[in-house]
Amino acid sequence: MKIFYSFCLISICSYRIWAQWEIVDLSNCAYNAVYFVNDSVGFIVGSCGGNNISIKKTTNFGVNWTTVHSATNAWIYDIYFPSDSIGYASTYENVLKTIDGGETWFYPTPDFEGYPYRSIVFQDNDIGFGCFGNGGIAFAQTTDGGITWYEQSDFGGLILVKEDSCEIKMLGNGIWSSQDCASTWNLDPFDFADVSPIGFDFSAIDTSSIVCGIGLYDATWQNYGFIAKRNVLINTWDLQEFSYITKLNAIEIVNSSTNYCVGLAHNPNPFSFLKSIDGGITWGYQEYELPCDNCFSPNVRDVFCTSENVCYAISSGGAIWRTLNGGGELFPLPVSVAENEPEDELLLFPVPTDGLLQLNFPPVLARMTNIQVFDSMGQLVFTTNLNGSNAEIDVSHLAAGCYTLRANFESTVLTRSFMKN
Repeated sequence: MKIFYSFCLISICSYRIWAQWEIVDLSNCAYNAVYFVNDSVGFIVGSCGGNNISIKKTTNFGVNWTTVHSATNAWIYDIYFPSDSIGYASTYENVLKTIDGGETWFYPTPDFEGYPYRSIVFQDNDIGFGCFGNGGIAFAQTTDGGITWYEQSDFGGLILVKEDSCEIKMLGNGIWSSQDCASTWNLDPFDFADVSPIGFDFSAIDTSSIVCGIGLYDATWQNYGFIAKRNVLINTWDLQEFSYITKLNAIEIVNSSTNYCVGLAHNPNPFSFLKSIDGGITWGYQEYELPCDNCFSPNVRDVFCTSENVCYAISSGGAIWRTLNGGGELFPLPVSVAENEPEDELLLFPVPTDGLLQLNFPPVLARMTNIQVFDSMGQLVFTTNLNGSNAEIDVSHLAAGCYTLRANFESTVLTRSFMKN
């Protein structure tokens, strides 16, 4: 049987009113990256109105955003500031630069036509690195402030992370690390069993690394989101798979305990914002403001935190989110159960219900052992034993809200969500 995850449908159980990831700006742009120079000054890069690149800036903690650069027939991927005044932004065939704190942008080499620079980092104002596509992925370096770039190696990755003034890590077919300003590299390969990661973002804190991205089941060719944490004690990776998430795009390491990971959940799941408060060992989800009444599962592309409580996130749909309290409440992710086959049909009615809940299921399932009901926090609220193909349970004692019913049979487990008025 395949695996699926039980959850309360958004169409039945709406988000709590006080979601703490709030939208501060909404446009027709497709954003790719967010970066803050300090607590109040930040930048968003992406494409607005087709292939027109755009760089937006805020100077008041994300309250207002102003377009400081726009151009046609291009795409912009990443942004990095080695200092308050000098910054770089990677585009489809060039790298933009600013020397006045992002107020104006220019190409250091106007006639340069290269490859898409997916990710860039800089050691200082002049020495920088970029991962770019050259029919594959390669690694390039500049030592003159972006005027000239030269390919340093024929291997490369999708994401670069600078740990200090010299150490750089790069994600490719594993984590490449250089501790001598990128002159020599060591590879820490992945050891994921039966899984082919096909897209990544990663960051690190001290000796512990966390990877998140897109995985691919070799047997079924189905995509899923995954997070893996380096287990330094036994030199392997602890892998967590999320079949109800399409992909995870970016991770932000705030400190040794607090981490965020954002992506795109399968509709209508509310799992686009994940957070860990134990250093990436376990993850929960946070609620967020939706861009529109009928929107589900935004594709959140990047997240950046200026402190443990103040963070910003952007989506490919033009939304900019901000939280001032660490994203608010953290909710447990669903527990996986066996997916029902077509003949394994469990019906609940009426839904929503005021008190009595009818259950109907085919006799082919054999004897039911018990029924468990869980609240929206995943806590077991009561258990009862039932037999037969039709049953009735009294839920009048439950508080109003969204619940998950788990029917345990001898041969399988079925779950359904319901609303209690």
